[in-house]
Amino acid sequence: ILGLVENMSFFACPNCNHKSHIFNPPSATGRNRLDELAEKLNVEVVARLPLNPAVCDSADTGKSLESLDSLSSEIYMALSRRIREKLNL
Repeated sequence: ILGLVENMSFFACPNCNHKSHIFNPPSATGRNRLDELAEKLNVEVVARLPLNPAVCDSADTGKSLESLDSLSSEIYMALSRRIREKLNL
């Protein structure tokens, strides 16, 4: 296992960038179930992907993820870099 990726980790408001954790909100300690699983498996959380309808549109139309809003694009590019690092590529 290279690491865990949390899909639909949060929704970032397009107007104010506030992050809402809809499906797996963090507890008072700031940790959620994925953090607990990662600790149990002794692996890192390599990315927390946002819930973003534009990701689906990009995939359906063949557009690069780099064409997404800056937050989503940065997260996907960081995930790609992290996987390449783990694979020594």
